[in-house]
Amino acid sequence: MTIQDFKLLNQIGTNFWNIRAPYKMLGIIDVGTHMSIVRKRDGRFICIDTVNLDGELLNEINQLTENGDLIDAVIATHPFHTEAFPKFYQHFPKPKYYGTPRHLRTIQEVPWTAELLSDESLTLFEPDLYLRIPAGCEYVDPKPKTTNHFSNIFVFHPESKTLHNNDTILVYQNPGFLLSFFAKDGEVKFHKSMCSSGLYPTKEAPLQFKAWLEKLLNDWDFDNICSAHNGNLIGGANAVVRQTLTEAIPQLQKLSEKNSSHGEHHSEGVCT
Repeated sequence: MTIQDFKLLNQIGTNFWNIRAPYKMLGIIDVGTHMSIVRKRDGRFICIDTVNLDGELLNEINQLTENGDLIDAVIATHPFHTEAFPKFYQHFPKPKYYGTPRHLRTIQEVPWTAELLSDESLTLFEPDLYLRIPAGCEYVDPKPKTTNHFSNIFVFHPESKTLHNNDTILVYQNPGFLLSFFAKDGEVKFHKSMCSSGLYPTKEAPLQFKAWLEKLLNDWDFDNICSAHNGNLIGGANAVVRQTLTEAIPQLQKLSEKNSSHGEHHSEGVCT
């Protein structure tokens, strides 16, 4: 099987593949999830996040990576995207596994090599991959766990000009009937928790996140973005995310002012 024959490994750019998988909220709404696979400059591979593997998908990953022998590392980038890792490890036990602090606390079935938190750990995969954690929000122990899914590691693959992100930025691609009530096809939004529990309840946090994202947009010349929920944007992604941020600035400023006047309490109803 050649790369062009793959049905489930979607080649986004040079040496970058993304895999879309179903993930249902409340057993009804399929918001989708994903993982990505990168071929490094030395010909070996890194997996970014994991999904549940069916027979055909497992077969394609095995063919791409020589039954997993060429996979050097598996990276977990979102504190709450955890369910697929134990079974993924059963299929691919040889790579080194790197996770968020919450992965290391909660998933004992995987022998994690290290947590992705320090500046040193975030540079382990350069120059093939660049990793950053957003400012102004909780990454180590986000609460409440049912709603605060805002923060995750952003991963940039310069060769393909592709950004891998989970919940912070959402790309709505062919949303189903229920999701279409929240966004239109092709729309890009920030996770809804940005306006409630996602950012720290301080005057500074919304502006810190804004400044962090502005710097990322200037530093990383990405053209594509792969998002967990519920799709990808291929081409022009940097400009679209920049416009999404521009449109959100009044909301972030209002949230900052509200936090300042209300003290250390999460604000609701700021975003529209």
